Amino acid sequence: MSSKAVRDKFRASWPILVPSIPMFDVVNDDPDHDIMPDLWVAVEFISFNEEAVSLGRPACRRESGTITIVLSVKSGTSDDAINDAAEVIRDAYRYWKDGSVRSTQIDPPVPADGFSDGLWYIVDIDISYDYDRFI
Repeated sequence: MSSKAVRDKFRASWPILVPSIPMFDVVNDDPDHDIMPDLWVAVEFISFNEEAVSLGRPACRRESGTITIVLSVKSGTSDDAINDAAEVIRDAYRYWKDGSVRSTQIDPPVPADGFSDGLWYIVDIDISYDYDRFI
């Protein structure tokens, strides 16, 4: 799981950068899918590593990882809404930087191969990030 700073900064940025798409926190929770809006997102935070990028004290430690946007739209509709939403998200986070957290790459949407209850068409958008921390 990504550092708390990464998770907090990303969650705080969402209502400012993408106010038209509701985000639901599904970490350790499963919301009632019957009452969800027609289009919504959840987020997964995956860190890969932390490495020293400078010598001395304080030294910069760089965490790298991926923020996965899980974008869901009601099944049985065209893919127009989900593709339009994916482009809004990618445009919003393409050059995102908040203090010591920054996006380094945003991948196109990929159909999810994870859980679906049959009510949703789901795609994942991966945002690669770096987080520099001085300790």
